[in-house]
Amino acid sequence: MDVARPKLYIASFEDRSGQAIDPAYMTSETEARFRLGGVFDIVGETGGPHFIGKGKILRLAETGKGGARVSVYTLTLDMVDPASQRTVQSCEATVEGEL
Repeated sequence: MDVARPKLYIASFEDRSGQAIDPAYMTSETEARFRLGGVFDIVGETGGPHFIGKGKILRLAETGKGGARVSVYTLTLDMVDPASQRTVQSCEATVEGEL
């Protein structure tokens, strides 16, 4: 069955981690994951998106087992209605890694 899918434009991620993470890389990886999911049609900024994905990369340094420093990264993605600029949905993912 052929079903229309909402169009999603994923804007560049805002890096608030303090680790100089490449926002273009995060955006392209996120687009690739969304394409695999098959729920949205990923479009460019001028492709008439139904939603704009606005992402942030955050980092928190914590002390792990044995006193080792561990970074916890959280990626948030807000789905914004382009007409009203209101967030209609948001999601986040958290990953842990050593410094």
